[in-house]
Amino acid sequence: MPPDQAGLCYTASVNTSQATFERAQTLLAANTYGTPAFAEGLELLKKSAAADLIEAQLALGHLYAQVHLLPDAAAEGVRWYRQAAERGHPVAQDRLADLYMLGRGLPRNDAEAFRWYTRTAAQAYPHALCNLAYMQDEGLGTRPDGRAAAENYLRAMALADPRGLFNLGLRYATAADPAWWSAAYACLSLAAYAQYPLAAEELAQLNARLNSASCEHSAALTEKLRLRLRAFQQRFEADANLASDSTALLQFALDNLAALAESAFTLAGAATASSNELHQSKAPQIVSEAPRIFTVDQFVSKSECAHLMALASTRFAPAREVTRERLSGEQTAFSGAASVF
Repeated sequence: MPPDQAGLCYTASVNTSQATFERAQTLLAANTYGTPAFAEGLELLKKSAAADLIEAQLALGHLYAQVHLLPDAAAEGVRWYRQAAERGHPVAQDRLADLYMLGRGLPRNDAEAFRWYTRTAAQAYPHALCNLAYMQDEGLGTRPDGRAAAENYLRAMALADPRGLFNLGLRYATAADPAWWSAAYACLSLAAYAQYPLAAEELAQLNARLNSASCEHSAALTEKLRLRLRAFQQRFEADANLASDSTALLQFALDNLAALAESAFTLAGAATASSNELHQSKAPQIVSEAPRIFTVDQFVSKSECAHLMALASTRFAPAREVTRERLSGEQTAFSGAASVF
């Protein structure tokens, strides 16, 4: 076959796979598991994934991770995530690392999770940078390293990531030297603006510790940081070449922060203020011996709590009213229920 015809055949094949993928997505989004339309969508998705369409492979991983009733769901989720991950898809790599941490569909292996997060973070993927920082803080799959964790939170922050802003803000807010508090205020302010969970509460507590001069400086620094992060976003959106080069993108993001001339917003500065609120917990406090009730301080850290809330936020809904009607004897019936994540 002449080269030009081979190229035309390849393009037609890609277009066909893309069309199959889009049709599959439409069917799966509009129908529930167990219906013929859902089954058709699943088969079309498998077909486009088998044709090496990486987005279809990622979508299959998502589907098996979410629809647990599918045969061999856990193992199939791992299989499709791995195919896309090994081809370099950052979301698939990040999800595969998650599964290694959870031990779902494969044996739990923190070292493998750390390896995949490291690989994904190198692609300037903020979510993986934050996950990597968390593992470094906790010593999961690696030795504890608060300095490296702080640097990765700064990298995520430089990429305008709210979780990076929040976690770096927490570190600076717990620093013994008040010189870090203005940077903490700026980070927490922008995290709160992005509606990241607990940021507003932490900001209010920090604000109570600042004098009037510090408040004025902190507000000015917040505006400067906001403009720097906006400049990064505008460049990212306008420059396709930069967006496709992870090394150049991350370097630009860090240089963009360095223009503030604030040590707190450099890698060296972040590493210096590497105190970690995650490990400042107290011994359990007994509330009652019978029944056995006790409190565990920092059972879930502020960082972990905020992250869990952020993950669940898209599924939050107001609780519906719960009523109880006595039917007979001790039997009761409940209408309505609290919303479930």
